Amino acid sequence: MARLRAVGELSSFLKGCVWSPDGLCVLTATDDEQLLLFNTPHSVFVPPQVAQQESVAITSTDPTGAVEAGAASCEIPRDSTVTVGGGHGGAHAGTGLTATSTDSATVAAGLASTDRTQLEGLRPVLTVQEGEMVYDYCWFPGMNSYDPTTCCFLSTTRDHPLHLWDAFTGALRCTYRPYDHLDEIAAAYSVAFTPDGSRIFAGFKDAVRVFDVCRPGRQCTHRKTAGRKGDGQRGIVSCIAFAAADPATYACGSYSKTVGVYDDRTKEPWAVLEAESGVTQVMFSPDGTLLYTACRQASDILCWDIRNTVEVVARFGRQATTNQRVKFDLTPNGATLVAGSQDGTVLLYDARHDGGNAEPYAVFKAHEDSANGVSVHPSLPLLATASGQRKFAAPMLSDADSSDDSSSDEEQHTVENTLKLWSLDHTR
Repeated sequence: MARLRAVGELSSFLKGCVWSPDGLCVLTATDDEQLLLFNTPHSVFVPPQVAQQESVAITSTDPTGAVEAGAASCEIPRDSTVTVGGGHGGAHAGTGLTATSTDSATVAAGLASTDRTQLEGLRPVLTVQEGEMVYDYCWFPGMNSYDPTTCCFLSTTRDHPLHLWDAFTGALRCTYRPYDHLDEIAAAYSVAFTPDGSRIFAGFKDAVRVFDVCRPGRQCTHRKTAGRKGDGQRGIVSCIAFAAADPATYACGSYSKTVGVYDDRTKEPWAVLEAESGVTQVMFSPDGTLLYTACRQASDILCWDIRNTVEVVARFGRQATTNQRVKFDLTPNGATLVAGSQDGTVLLYDARHDGGNAEPYAVFKAHEDSANGVSVHPSLPLLATASGQRKFAAPMLSDADSSDDSSSDEEQHTVENTLKLWSLDHTR
């Protein structure tokens, strides 16, 4: 059963979404160079039938058990220099987002739709305006809303250094500044914290740079991913992920159709996998034995057995025929893979499927436009989805041509830029 619990509309399309590690808020980016933070509505933590029967007040209790605070072994920078938006829990006005009671989701494969009277409008409590296009963003892994020091997130944008933002005030805490051979700022294409939160890995062309979280500035370690003879992993490092079961293992995806699996201790790859096209996302299973990858203009999410055969053991299909990042996610136990799709559907798979093409055990229509972002709550059966994609104006057509292509044009110009929260009961 998938039940729509909250929805918000924006004027610009979203670029994915991700729950905070403590599960109390959702972070997303928009095409107009903004980072938006949404608090999870209190009623989402309450079953709909309970909320309808009695008035339940959720105050400052932590419904998720909270991630352990202060995971990093050093002090997190707390500089407060630029105040950008409202507080982490206050209302922020003037963002172009309004509450809505859109039609309930079309549900298939045994999923039930929601009562529209239960919907809540989502409004961002924090808006951070970046200076250029947002390439990537991520939460500090030890983030806990009851320890303000840990409440921060990282972003990388075109022609700018890495920014560490305060999730309560929107203040810029500090910057991490990579420079190129001309001593000019070089923008990272991807970013990720180590599982303990002590270091930042940033992806560049033919290289990864490593920053110490407690030492902002330009000092970093430069790790080449490609050798002079063409060996190793060439191209732009487009995504980075760490294995929670083995923090010394991390994977880097490249737009040059490769995925490198590295050992942090030796700083060398122990496997370089050939992908079908430019890689847009990599993710390890919770036990670290499987690696899931998604690519540009490729409809299959691949599952690699990196412990034994280092080969593809399963494929999970969805519609993704553009260069846009169309995300997927795993439930905390690694049993269910949730995949967004270009046609607005969300597909649920048995993530442990072994052998050939997997079939989804549940599918539901989440959006009328591309469902480019999906994020599973870290401890509750909740799902956040984000939608939208870049639209290009169609050329002028004659009356005869327009009548033939009216249906396809209508489909092409369907615009929906929304963030939605769902209750899921079909995870395994």
